[in-house]
Amino acid sequence: MRSIRPALAFLIGLLTSFLVVSLAFAETTATMQDFNSTFDKDKNMHLEATAEVTAPQDKVFDAISHPELTAKTDPQVQKVQVVSTEGDTKIIELFGQQVPIPNAPKSMKIKVDSDKANETVKVDSYQSTLLQFQTEYKLSPSKDGKGTLVKYSSTSNDISKQLGMDVPSDMRKQIGLQTFMNQMHTVGEYIDEHSGKVANK
Repeated sequence: MRSIRPALAFLIGLLTSFLVVSLAFAETTATMQDFNSTFDKDKNMHLEATAEVTAPQDKVFDAISHPELTAKTDPQVQKVQVVSTEGDTKIIELFGQQVPIPNAPKSMKIKVDSDKANETVKVDSYQSTLLQFQTEYKLSPSKDGKGTLVKYSSTSNDISKQLGMDVPSDMRKQIGLQTFMNQMHTVGEYIDEHSGKVANK
């Protein structure tokens, strides 16, 4: 059984990470532009952030639309499985220690809904009683027209009870921002590795 101490160490480690991330030794980079967070009466966190990715909008959209492919570069993900696909909506199951708490599920399902016409991708938790979240990525061209602005909005529940301790709001914000920038990092890696190749749906 995992203890709470390693989980805490993981959370504190994320706290010390940089909020502005450059993809080291990669052609594609991502930089945090701005962010804002609020908490409602039920302690749900509402987080908004914007990052600029130095890649064309169609490539960024393709990468965000395929977390089953980009997740393969995440060392915490041991296996990825597409459970079902219907049109532009799919259910993906990620295997590995996704949530750093004792007795956490060994897999997590997410629902991905891609809307090319509106340049948005929604990624929500699916059938989870532990970690519940709803996220949206809205894409638009950068000011110079060479890159892509990714506007991220997310609502997530408080898992303090599962941790057996109160997780401070600032720590939750830092973890949420780091998660977003890590995702942009994997997007950049995916784009560089495929050098313009469009993934098959």
